[in-house]
Amino acid sequence: MTQPVSRPSPADAFAEALRVLRDALARVEALLAQAEAPSAADLAPLTQRIEALAAAQEALALRLDELADRLAALERRAGPTSEPVARAPDLRTIELVVTGVPGFQGLMDLQRALASLEGVRAAPVRSFQADEAALDITAETPPAPETLVAALRDVFARPVDVVDAPANGPIRLRIAPVQADL
Repeated sequence: MTQPVSRPSPADAFAEALRVLRDALARVEALLAQAEAPSAADLAPLTQRIEALAAAQEALALRLDELADRLAALERRAGPTSEPVARAPDLRTIELVVTGVPGFQGLMDLQRALASLEGVRAAPVRSFQADEAALDITAETPPAPETLVAALRDVFARPVDVVDAPANGPIRLRIAPVQADL
């Protein structure tokens, strides 16, 4: 007689998804840490892979929002509850261009700092050439340039200047070089 196959609980499925994502990011960070003084030829494939990961991360964030909407629809059909059903917020994306990014580790630090800002859902890297990174920041209310400057100043421990912050168009920031960079 065969045993029925047990189905994982929803909590187990979410915990497993989080574990897989954390493990994958840890492996990518380890690979970047191993790349000591890579040549430009070595960096091109890494850049492409990082950009692919960033695009996948943004797609995943949008997919999670869709799942939240589906869950809200299921809760509405299930009947009234004591708590109101929260609707997924409307998200906006702004382009941020940062020059003076100190290498791939600096890029990872930059992305991590931006993604951790309050209200930011995603901060994927669109491109990274020389010392200039272009990122798309997705949030309910995108952070003000001053908030971005403060976050980067904390991460890089050096001055960060707003080069341009038009109402429509990319916000441009510059991370000042340290004396040794000159």
